[in-house]
Amino acid sequence: MKQAFLLLFALATSGAHARMSVVVTIQPYYSIIKNIAGDKASVTRLVPVGASPETFEPTPADVKTLSQAKLVFMNGLGLDEWLINVVKNSGTRAPLIEFGEVLKFKPILAAEHAAETKAAHDEHGHSGTDPHIFLDASLMALAATRAGAELARADPGNKAYYLQRAKLENQKLLKLHAELKSTLKPVMGQNIVTFHGAFQYFARAYGLKVAAAIEPFPGKEPSARYVTDVVKLIRKQKVKAVFAEPQLPETAARTIAESAGAKLFVLDPEGSKLSNDYYGMMRYNRDTLLRALN
Repeated sequence: MKQAFLLLFALATSGAHARMSVVVTIQPYYSIIKNIAGDKASVTRLVPVGASPETFEPTPADVKTLSQAKLVFMNGLGLDEWLINVVKNSGTRAPLIEFGEVLKFKPILAAEHAAETKAAHDEHGHSGTDPHIFLDASLMALAATRAGAELARADPGNKAYYLQRAKLENQKLLKLHAELKSTLKPVMGQNIVTFHGAFQYFARAYGLKVAAAIEPFPGKEPSARYVTDVVKLIRKQKVKAVFAEPQLPETAARTIAESAGAKLFVLDPEGSKLSNDYYGMMRYNRDTLLRALN
């Protein structure tokens, strides 16, 4: 009896350790891929909740985690490019999937984040694609389908399991997308000023307009000239609210909001303690916008 118990325990332990190791850079993809992986794969997120992927510095422990991975997912498009060198240094042979490269979507130029004045554009405009595609739930639905296919390819023994769960996640995300479009109709067409250029895809998907970004380059304080231009823009366009982010200091956002006579709120572009998962994050942002703009 004791031998049988030990055998069953050994088999269970072996099965647990045999789960495929998957690494993801940021919380939005971690939330979705973890749902798809279920109990068949172990999913690890590199960037802690509440941290910014654009200023994140990986540790030796992250290199070790990647060395043991069988599959790695990242956003790409400049948001988490540090991962590429870390993957190389880790020695892993795991496929590296960049959603920004494999998904089909209409890109938004990063230069569009600057305030709509020539001076602001000259000072802060830059080329390249806005990487924050995950703030459009319909694009995350595509990411869920692709993630399921990659999980199935890396772990063919559980192919049907991953594909079925990816299909369900895709449907759930499309339902969220429709919900957001419907519930944000009362504030459709309104202008917002965001902390940095993270909400262009969200705005395009759900009927808002980003008038300006306070920090076009995350972590770099805007110049006095740029702050003045943004304050003038807020007054001219009668923008009701300015939005800080939980991942970055809100000093500049607060200063601009107070100078322009606008309200200050917090939008969450990448996941934080303000929300439990991707669905919670997107609904939190929706609810915050409704409070701020109504």
